[in-house]
Amino acid sequence: MHKTDLTTEKVLLERAQQGTEGFTELYNYFVKDVYRFSYAMLLDQGEAEDVTSQVFLEFYRKIQEITWQGVSLKNWLFTTARFTIYRKWKKPTTYEYNDDLHTENEAEISFTDQIITQDLIAHVQRELNNLQPEEKEIIVMHPGPINRGVEISSDVADSKQSIILNQVENGVAIRMAVLYLLAQKRQN
Repeated sequence: MHKTDLTTEKVLLERAQQGTEGFTELYNYFVKDVYRFSYAMLLDQGEAEDVTSQVFLEFYRKIQEITWQGVSLKNWLFTTARFTIYRKWKKPTTYEYNDDLHTENEAEISFTDQIITQDLIAHVQRELNNLQPEEKEIIVMHPGPINRGVEISSDVADSKQSIILNQVENGVAIRMAVLYLLAQKRQN
């Protein structure tokens, strides 16, 4: 992998936004890194090549929308690769209810999901650590019910920034009040 050189990356992005010759330079600069990243997640050469192609196709489509943020473009490329892998290669979980045993397919999916989830959590943690103290005032909200480990990790749901339980409690009270008012209106 390339050692991150933000000056070079900024110039590559600017050139890529000017035309296909510049995009080709950017592609050549990052393609091996994206391929290695994809291959490490998939352990399949053909699928890693497909993901790499899709990542750069997506980058090409959005090239004019991308603004230089002062961070490596690898962040965008690797995140796009992760989500491409997750969307395209995630198979639906199937269960066999014989003696409460699950299929081997589910174990494979769970392992893949765990890798992707751990990688995303690590990325979010790094980004949160880079925030200034005044930027760290975060409130975590979710209407409930929570699908822990899929929609939201337990660590986040139970963190001090979470107001999920308050939301759920208030949501129940509000729904009860609405039902009461509707019932009263119907009786009149």
